[in-house]
Amino acid sequence: MSNAPTDAPMPGTPGALKALADAWAGVAAAERANAQLYVTELCDALGVPRPRGAGSGYAVAIAPDHSTIAIATEDAFVLGVLSSSIHSTWALAAGARMGVRDTPRYNKGPCFEAFPFPDAPAPLRGRIAALAERLETHRSTAIRSDTRVTMTAMYHVVEKLRAGIALSPSERVVHDLAAGSVLRDLQDEIDAAVAEAYGWSWPESAALVLERLVLLHDARVEEERKGSVKWLRPEFQRARVSAAGMAQEGLSLPDDDSDGVLPPSAPDVAVPWPGDAIGQITVLRAMAAVLPMSVDDAVRRLTGARRDIVYRHLETLALLGEVRTTTDGRYTIAAGVM
Repeated sequence: MSNAPTDAPMPGTPGALKALADAWAGVAAAERANAQLYVTELCDALGVPRPRGAGSGYAVAIAPDHSTIAIATEDAFVLGVLSSSIHSTWALAAGARMGVRDTPRYNKGPCFEAFPFPDAPAPLRGRIAALAERLETHRSTAIRSDTRVTMTAMYHVVEKLRAGIALSPSERVVHDLAAGSVLRDLQDEIDAAVAEAYGWSWPESAALVLERLVLLHDARVEEERKGSVKWLRPEFQRARVSAAGMAQEGLSLPDDDSDGVLPPSAPDVAVPWPGDAIGQITVLRAMAAVLPMSVDDAVRRLTGARRDIVYRHLETLALLGEVRTTTDGRYTIAAGVM
């Protein structure tokens, strides 16, 4: 049941939009920052479906805007890991803070790209994926049911339930609308399953979880320095690197039984210049990971490459912190980047 009044204007009419504008006309800036409620009410006024909650799946035709973080995968295992308290612990420690309330901000570099995913066996990946689908269905259904139900409100209820703290009247409403106890149990199941994927007991303190994640991250960095890569999306990433000639002139992709270990490079082998910018940047970044190179070195080894484009791509990688320039003007992979 929605909390909209029974005499509300018909959705999609000028009256509905005017009612929305009147309702929000006197809202202070601090309250307007709660955009989720406004967008939900705007959708109701327009007569269009409400947006799904954070962590939801979207069609590839939808282009996320501004600071929205979109994880480009259909694998619900990834959603399960990212929905776990283990990932939340990492993201809260690694991400930035903003505003007078010191609100956490999810920065994709340190929060997602540096996060060490568990290397789980297929049956456990499947179990985590199934739990993630259940969690997503539960949260999305709850959010669509009533404007008072938001992701933040639901998890405030979950935290209070876990701590044994009495709910306020408004929180009790959210609990009843969103089946807060069921959400807590689903979240607990995901946390335990993800911890199992890491080989950890559960529950554990946030400090111990963070310590273990940092150690695993450092170990992964060292593995990748030696050429052992645990791809998050192997069906895409391996093919992408292959299409780019592996950029490391003569590197052949390992088969599925080789644990991602890459053989030494052959710097005298020519590499085709990809036709798209992403492929070109991928090639140059991978080449810089093998050994330092100048713009002219790269042009000589990339068949069909234009010097001005190579220079521009390398400078872009340098600005992004992916590569650095040496004292003699060559480009090499930045420290801590693989």
